[in-house]
Formats: sequence, C-alpha cells, structure tokens
Amino acid sequence: MKLLIIDDDKNISAILKIALNNEGFHVDIQNDSSLAKKQIQNNDYDLVLLDIMMPEKNGFDLCKEIREFTTVPIVFITCLDDEDSLISALELGGDDYIKKPFNLSEVVMRVKVHLRRVEQTREMLTPKRVIFSSGILVYDKSIVEVTNGTIHLSPLERDLLFFFLSNQNKTLTYKEIYESIWNEPYIHDKSTIMTRISNLRNKIPQLSLNTVRGKGYIYVNEK
Repeated sequence: MKLLIIDDDKNISAILKIALNNEGFHVDIQNDSSLAKKQIQNNDYDLVLLDIMMPEKNGFDLCKEIREFTTVPIVFITCLDDEDSLISALELGGDDYIKKPFNLSEVVMRVKVHLRRVEQTREMLTPKRVIFSSGILVYDKSIVEVTNGTIHLSPLERDLLFFFLSNQNKTLTYKEIYESIWNEPYIHDKSTIMTRISNLRNKIPQLSLNTVRGKGYIYVNEK
C-alpha cells in the first residue's frame, strides 16, 4: 500500500513515515501543500494523511481540490479541536481526522482501518459486477447510477450506502452504523454519523433514507 503524508512540519512527517514504514507501507512525504495536488495526480496513492494548518494552502482547500478527481481516503491530522472545524473536515470530503498531539499507535490503527476498507472493496467489486440493486440505485464500484446520471462516492460513503441497502426497511441504530462502518467502539459521537448521512443525502436526493428520532436511520425501499 502506498501512502502520502502532506504536512509542512518535517519532524512530524518524518516520525509518521518511520512508524508507517515499520508496518510495511510505502510512504511519500510532501511538505509543500501547493505541490501536493500534482503529486497525487501523478501517483496511485491508497491513502493521504493531510495536515489542516499549512502556510501555502490549508488542508480544507486542498481536500476540496483532491476530491475533484479522486476518492482516495483522506485522514486529516489537525491541532484544531472545535467541533465545527472537525465537521467541516468531513463535509469537505475527509474520511477521518486525528487530533494533535497524537499517539503513533492510533495513527497506525486508523490508517489500517481505512486501508482494509479499500482492500475489501477492491476484492469485492469488479468493473462489470453489479453488487446491489434497489429501485433507482445500482451499486457498482465507487459509482451509484441514478435515472439522470452517475454519482461518485468516497470509500466510506460507498460502504455506508451499501450498509443501508443491505439492511433495507430496518431501523439501524447509531451504534450499529458506527461500529459496522468505522470498525471501532461507538462512543456516542452522533455528529460524525450525521455529517456522513447529510453528505450522502445531498449526493443522492432520491435515496429514501429516513431519520428515526433518538435511534438512528432507516432505508425504505419503496419499489
């Protein structure tokens, strides 16, 4: 697996690279955020670790640019701890975030979780194989086909959608959703789930995904 670290702090980048190299990953570093977009376009990365606070171009702006051409998983590394900034990071297309100062073992664990999702998706999906069909939705690779075109999803959005399609007409609790998609214990952090659901609804307005007050969500197959 090939990773890219984008952080203007060379010491942090070097420490992260050593820790991830020790886990068997190939790791590149880019300390100049203004050059990062081109580097991603010229390489086939499996995951990007992206700092938010950088002098040339901040991580928010860079994430928006990256999402214009790839769904590569993006894990933000940030010293910001206010909820609005962290939610913005996810709304812009980030898949996860890690707060500074961080524990190296946590970084490695989160990277492995997202890379496992990427690997499972590659094994499960092939270019000509339709995995799930429900009404107007056709689930195939990272593309959802609807009556008026196609929609590209991030790997996490894709997994979230497939989870709902696979459990249609069933109320799914916040705990069930979080532990199935994020692969870690649920700690009553509904904001992360709600942000992802909002993004999914915005991308696929036709999706009959309803809120169950105080419990979670339900996908209703109206076919």
